[in-house]
Amino acid sequence: RIVTMYKMKYVLFSLLFILWTPSQAAIIDNNTYTTDTTSGLDWLDVTLSVGRSYNDISVQFGTGGDFEGWRYATWSEYKSLMDNIFGDVTFYLELALIDGERVDQYVQMFGDTLETYYLDAYGVNQHTYNGVGYGEWRSETKGILANDLAGRWQEMANLIDSTESWDGPDWTNVGETYISDDLSHMSIGSWLVRESTVPEPSILALFIAGLAGIVFVRRRKHGE
Repeated sequence: RIVTMYKMKYVLFSLLFILWTPSQAAIIDNNTYTTDTTSGLDWLDVTLSVGRSYNDISVQFGTGGDFEGWRYATWSEYKSLMDNIFGDVTFYLELALIDGERVDQYVQMFGDTLETYYLDAYGVNQHTYNGVGYGEWRSETKGILANDLAGRWQEMANLIDSTESWDGPDWTNVGETYISDDLSHMSIGSWLVRESTVPEPSILALFIAGLAGIVFVRRRKHGE
């Protein structure tokens, strides 16, 4: 049975499309940073910048800096991140209640800045210090955003897992709290982002795709 050149092109195109098509949008934990494939941004773990002020961080983005290639996230980028994680998050006066069952997972992914504070101040984690088991105490990620304000005060974005019954539901806020641009604290880091690089198919992958198409056509010609 004869296979036309059109069918050969169709096979090759199909294989290349599979190689080139990006995976389904997802939030990917890469250990020290998290990739949001929907926005195409990498988010550096907030705990990697705790104890450093906005002014200190801002001069470290250039070549050779501690945060080379990164920049401060904007409030709109943070809100989009929350939408991409939890669905359509509705903010009222910069505050939003969110899915409590998954908040702790993402606090741990971006870094628990309350934990870094306890380790620095007391030498033990917060659960040991407070005599409670894991998941029985508050955890949070607090970080500084890009300077969208005039003057010396920076907006903050906070992701809070309130596991204590008296402390209410889990929530996040953006622009409800502020910090001076020269102030640092071990419970506060920075929300830093960079454009995520999506690897293109390699020459070898393209060669394999073409070879697979040729083999397929030959097998069809010989009736295999």
